[in-house]
Amino acid sequence: MTTPSSPSATAGTPPTAGSRPGLAETGAGVGTPSYPRAAPRRPFPGTEDLRPAEVFAGPGYQAPRTRTSPLAVTALVLALLSVIPAVGLIAAVVGALALSAMRQRYQTGQSLAWFAIVVGLASCVAWLALMLLASM
Repeated sequence: MTTPSSPSATAGTPPTAGSRPGLAETGAGVGTPSYPRAAPRRPFPGTEDLRPAEVFAGPGYQAPRTRTSPLAVTALVLALLSVIPAVGLIAAVVGALALSAMRQRYQTGQSLAWFAIVVGLASCVAWLALMLLASM
């Protein structure tokens, strides 16, 4: 005894819209394949924010512009302003946040963030030493 799903039972019968996988189940478009929509492709790392016209406008492949992390630039500015008490600590924290964000977004500016961390922590130590000396 053969079941309707076995090949020998359905070999001589013409296929219907419901019997073949991939065909539309509705009456409209019978015999037209209905393929599942593919998920959007993830972009190549570092090209999430690029416009294709910017990359492919010239002859050959144009390398994307490097982007410096805005957090790293902010940390650098705060480190330069670390002569103000407690700004150095903020610069060190923002620099550490910039380093972690740059690892995920393929941005440049690691040296700026490290500079902000070092100068920010050094200014905090200097301010603490100055306060300890002033309190004696």
